[in-house]
Amino acid sequence: MIITSAAVSRVCTAIKEIEKKNNYDVIRAYSNNIKPVPVTNPIVAVSLKKSNVGERKIVIDDSGEEVKSNYRDIEIIVSVDIYLPYAYDEALGIQIFDEIAHHLFNSELLEITKASCEDLHYDSASQTNLMRSSFTVIVTQIP
Repeated sequence: MIITSAAVSRVCTAIKEIEKKNNYDVIRAYSNNIKPVPVTNPIVAVSLKKSNVGERKIVIDDSGEEVKSNYRDIEIIVSVDIYLPYAYDEALGIQIFDEIAHHLFNSELLEITKASCEDLHYDSASQTNLMRSSFTVIVTQIP
């Protein structure tokens, strides 16, 4: 779905706006390259986690009657994984998550409704400390 891909790209672009001043890299991750190795700097990997298409919205037509439109709300859950070199601690992961959350919630281009974050854990596939987080974005599909 094009609208889903565009929303994930928009989240990635919004995070890239703050990456330069915070000394980490942001990548658009796909299922075949989600595990960066080796990691020498913090990396933020943005990918699609889930997408839910809602019911058609009810609108009032020109005659004043309620009709189903082709407009739908799409709930998109974007995964934002923070990979830290093994020597880095949880405090940096939390700081990066806080900066990203603050920036996304204050973005005029995105309607973020929820954010969540898990504890930092060692990820043997990438040989890093990994902090998984996600953001829920609401997009209205326009026909």
